[in-house]
Amino acid sequence: MFIETTVNQSVASLALGIATCVIVGLLRVKSPEINDDILELVLTKTAPDAASEQLKDCLTCERKLNGVDLIITKDPKVADYIFNGRYQRNYTRRPATIEGLKKLGMHNQGLIWNNNTDGWKSVRSVFQLSLNDVNMEKAVGVIKSEAIGIIESSTNEAGSIDMMSVCRRLTFRATLSTFFGIESSDFVKTGIQENDYIDAIINYFKAWEYFLLRPETHWDASLERKHSMAVKELQRHVKEMLDSIALNSPATPKHGLFVDQLRETHKHQNPESLVQSALEMMIAGTDTSSVTSYYALLGIAPNRELQTLLRQDVLSCGASKSKLLRSVIDETLRFKPVGPVVLREAVKDDPNFPGANVTKGTAILIHLADMNVCESF
Repeated sequence: MFIETTVNQSVASLALGIATCVIVGLLRVKSPEINDDILELVLTKTAPDAASEQLKDCLTCERKLNGVDLIITKDPKVADYIFNGRYQRNYTRRPATIEGLKKLGMHNQGLIWNNNTDGWKSVRSVFQLSLNDVNMEKAVGVIKSEAIGIIESSTNEAGSIDMMSVCRRLTFRATLSTFFGIESSDFVKTGIQENDYIDAIINYFKAWEYFLLRPETHWDASLERKHSMAVKELQRHVKEMLDSIALNSPATPKHGLFVDQLRETHKHQNPESLVQSALEMMIAGTDTSSVTSYYALLGIAPNRELQTLLRQDVLSCGASKSKLLRSVIDETLRFKPVGPVVLREAVKDDPNFPGANVTKGTAILIHLADMNVCESF
């Protein structure tokens, strides 16, 4: 099973870590046909749905998108070749429309879709250093202390609980506390409106979906305006949060705090780059993690025996060493991957690619969601 998402592996690791904290805290046949273009499908459907349509009767097919060769696949052999094969370094770039990335603030900035290798490496090191056992334990502690209050405030008169809202609020608070040094008790002082931030994060993902592959010539004026405003709204929230942290932080930064390390890394870069990197930590820690947490809880909810075994295993050996907990998270990511598709671009010609002629610039779309439920896999 492959559980890489559309986000960078470091961000995916963060999301997995925070999602784990929530659980603990709360308890090739190739088609010969080559179409000229699938642009119309992508314009009328999401990329995962459009890709599924192309893979109805085959494991892999070749198409064109915006004039670029595109391989669409749900073949696990192809996925293994790209993620784990000897030529995996040929697939480190992520294809997208440049104007779309600029709209999202991701063009040569941040971590998730940054194709500037040097800039990406420097940001990645900060993210990786933050994904340590100390921070994960802190996140668990935040979630344990916040869980009861959030659950009570998310329960309606009929006694029903909006668990997706609970997961989002928990992961949001854990992310802010662990990586930005902001506790929920500081929200008023720092001007953070929790629901506004969470809504902005959700809307940013919708904008991401809209702008990523769609060429500028096919932007709808009203939708472009709507999604551009959503991006700017989250950027504004993150900038205000960073300004508040700088204003209220001690003269000596907290040792190892993600936001301080991020400032040091970006001190010779433009302010927008700092905002984008902080924004990506926030969206990965909050939304990506909460979706995985929600479906993990949904999966174990009917099984009381599994809940008991999971609780016992975590209490006896700890979350980081619990094989059962890892299995639950992995199974969740199998049937509900946060990023249903992964996009890669060939850095150079690859004559060894299984079953297809891959030249420099060829885009590969791996449909994880379809692959993980494929009977042959």
